[in-house]
Amino acid sequence: MFTGVLSALQQLKKQGVRLYIATNKPSRSFFDEYNAMPELHGLFDQVLCADQYRAKPDPIMLSTIMKDAGIQASELLMVGDTSFDVLAAKANGTPIAAVSCGNMTADELADLKPDCLDIGVPEVCARIADASILV
Repeated sequence: MFTGVLSALQQLKKQGVRLYIATNKPSRSFFDEYNAMPELHGLFDQVLCADQYRAKPDPIMLSTIMKDAGIQASELLMVGDTSFDVLAAKANGTPIAAVSCGNMTADELADLKPDCLDIGVPEVCARIADASILV
């Protein structure tokens, strides 16, 4: 996990921000990793995996989160590191903060025109102040 992310997630949770995970990993693979990080337990309202829903870039995971939370797309902020994340958010009308910490470069992500790109943890937290849900 990147520096500052855990403390940011913990602070956001204390502030009442609902946190979700929408991953293209299958449940078993995701939860093997997740269960090895007990510091994350209790932070997320729900985890949506690709073996339960259609995989991103299909926006079904995001629309499911919106329905669960009773919110509109503009009240959701997605943070993602793949083209699938950016495309799913755009298809859903959800703001997307793209970060180049995965397999894609900043230039590749920039070509997809996310709402913001490679901002740091403090900047993401500031944007979250305008959203009620983080994916």
